[in-house]
Amino acid sequence: MYLNFDKALVLFILAGLYPFLFDKQVSVSNETLGISPRSKLILILLFGSIFPLAMKLELIELEMGLPSWWWLFALNNLLITCTVEEAFFRGALQGQVLNRFGAVSALLISSVLFGAAHFAGGLEYVLVATIAGLGYGYVYASTGRLSLAVLSHFAVNFIHLAFFTYPKLAPIDSLVAICKCRSSLCDYSNRQCRRCSHNDAPLASLTCFCTPISQPSKTKHRKHILIIIQ
Repeated sequence: MYLNFDKALVLFILAGLYPFLFDKQVSVSNETLGISPRSKLILILLFGSIFPLAMKLELIELEMGLPSWWWLFALNNLLITCTVEEAFFRGALQGQVLNRFGAVSALLISSVLFGAAHFAGGLEYVLVATIAGLGYGYVYASTGRLSLAVLSHFAVNFIHLAFFTYPKLAPIDSLVAICKCRSSLCDYSNRQCRRCSHNDAPLASLTCFCTPISQPSKTKHRKHILIIIQ
């Protein structure tokens, strides 16, 4: 986690280009998906599938509890991250495509591009982000209110922080284990410690150092990592 001041700059630019961005939007064709029992069911299915799918893809796992920096996360995520991303992908992009190609095309295009913007997390992350984008986009298409899309985005992110590993399980290549000699120079290509030449270190001597790169996080290692390196 870091303070996204670069995204804040994007928000100012978007506000200058689209001064009525946060007003209730109606397309030139007055086309909206509308709020109906069918729409509510679709939203339940979309948002209800996000975390089960992420767990199935081994991106996250249950870990209940808020870190000490949750308040900073909440402020940064709501006021900057969610607001800017929704202003761009829903308010600007989806809104413009809506007026040209219709509500369904606008929803699909903006959601796919939203997912693609998360490519750094891998293809599985792109898939989950695309489904989440469909949910945020459907909220916007159904209500015409960008603020509701922002709040739904923030709700998903905060639930992620409160009930699951955040941002996701650490990739295997980010893990470090040590031999019983306490050296951090273990070479897993041949299961041999390059310092003491100890072969096939017993599992009890292996320690995971899943430390975050920057800010403290709830990131955890994959539970089956020791099976891979034993």
